[in-house]
Amino acid sequence: MTVVPSIAVSQDTRKSISILIFSALFMAGAYFHQPVDYDNTSSRYFLVSAVVDRGTLSIDENEKETIDKSFYNGHYYSNKAIGAPLLGVPVYWITRHLPFLKDSPPLSPSSKYIVRLFTTTLPFALLGVVMFWLACSAGASVRNSFLMVVAYSFGTISLIHSTLFSGHQIAASFLFFSFALVCCLAGRVDEPCRFSRPVVLFLSGLFAGFAAITDYPAVIIVFLLTVYVLSLRLPFRNVLIFISGGMTCAGLVAVYNILCFDNPISLSYSHLSFEKFRDEATSGLFGINLPRFGTLTALLFSPARGIFIIMPVLLLALAGLGEMIAGEKNRREAFFIIAVCIAYVFFNSGYSGWHGGWTFGPRYLVPMLPFLAFAIAFCRLNSFSFFLLFLLSAFQILPAVVGMPHAPEGVRNPLVEIIIPCIGQGYLARNAGMLFGLPGLLSVVPVALVIGYLLLITNKKTKRMSAGEDGRGRAMPRFIVYAWLIVVIGLLGFTSTTPEKMIHAYRWRLLCHAGWILKSPELMKASEIEAALAGDLLR
Repeated sequence: MTVVPSIAVSQDTRKSISILIFSALFMAGAYFHQPVDYDNTSSRYFLVSAVVDRGTLSIDENEKETIDKSFYNGHYYSNKAIGAPLLGVPVYWITRHLPFLKDSPPLSPSSKYIVRLFTTTLPFALLGVVMFWLACSAGASVRNSFLMVVAYSFGTISLIHSTLFSGHQIAASFLFFSFALVCCLAGRVDEPCRFSRPVVLFLSGLFAGFAAITDYPAVIIVFLLTVYVLSLRLPFRNVLIFISGGMTCAGLVAVYNILCFDNPISLSYSHLSFEKFRDEATSGLFGINLPRFGTLTALLFSPARGIFIIMPVLLLALAGLGEMIAGEKNRREAFFIIAVCIAYVFFNSGYSGWHGGWTFGPRYLVPMLPFLAFAIAFCRLNSFSFFLLFLLSAFQILPAVVGMPHAPEGVRNPLVEIIIPCIGQGYLARNAGMLFGLPGLLSVVPVALVIGYLLLITNKKTKRMSAGEDGRGRAMPRFIVYAWLIVVIGLLGFTSTTPEKMIHAYRWRLLCHAGWILKSPELMKASEIEAALAGDLLR
């Protein structure tokens, strides 16, 4: 009888778990599609269409449909970073040549869905696998690594942005891919790397650079990642290879800027056409000022944008970071994660448009979330505490995916005042269940059952593999978990927007947009009811 080494069994089992994780995450993002695009996503789509359908970088034909645009030398351009459109162009080109889509109008719902699926949802699913492998390789138990991925993927706003062509989740995925490759060089992976060190460094730099040109604030994490690379004390030649990967992407932006604005360092944000955005950009450096305490508090503890209120499962990352610092193996990575989170939160708290407009949660912080969530794998995950915090997070995240994620910045309690009421009035994201005639929330049942089954069998596999390891490390004290549960429920129950008519005005606009696009009498009737309740605000 041939004896298989335990490490081989472990690797094979990890691969099967990875397939299950990928399947659950890809299905979660692919099953839903938001029917209404607001400016943040539509501006990117317009650039993709301009390149493929008209062979130009200007969005002149669509400029009246968005306020997220720049104006220079008689032409309008998207004011967004170009990374997401760069990924979208080849995918959209293929859709325009598919037999069943080639005769459809530009940016048909089907073509936009396919673009988003392959540029945003696919990297999101791969990210879950990479996070799982890296956590296992860094010393976390297989079960903890799996639960960490579940917490990140279904308990944070990352899931929301995996269904949107917004750029934030793309940047998050590529930043963590870069980090994982660097960790490979730092000896965090327990199997030999199949590529040479220069190749890994160049790819890592390329991924980091691509994240920066997909979401410009990601340059903060790229800078810290460069410091992390320098801390590894690699030969200077290897550091230059990493930097050259990033500079390759910087070169792409320079070429784009020359073609659009006649200057390699003239970003689209220097030519904003919408007056309000232009005024905000002139404050400080591209709208970035010193951090404000009130904004910082809102980003951490408000029902509309607060990390630890909307995603309380991330509290476990604090215990995980403490465990990483206490141990010698992952101390450097813990300090890197802390630096990423502090820098990103302080940057966002000083930004004039810190709220992110019509969105649920702190969308500008999406690129840092996989790093913060990664630390969860290293604390002792008491089953009851973990599932309590996770369910409280999922309860807030999933309605925004199943329903709608477009919460106006003036709403203080989006889940209670906008998202859940709109679901009750029939506003649901388009989903695969509807294609088979399943009505309303019943259309969500198939994906819930399949994903639940995949996560259940994966949980059983990881529990068997981690027998005896779950008691290691620090745990979040239960009294903190219970106290935080009361805080979150209290804020959700008692925070409200005044005057109440304002909420009805917002609901009217959201329901009206969806009703018009979907040609839904039900939504149009609901919008009329909200208009009557809004009263003089709409006159």
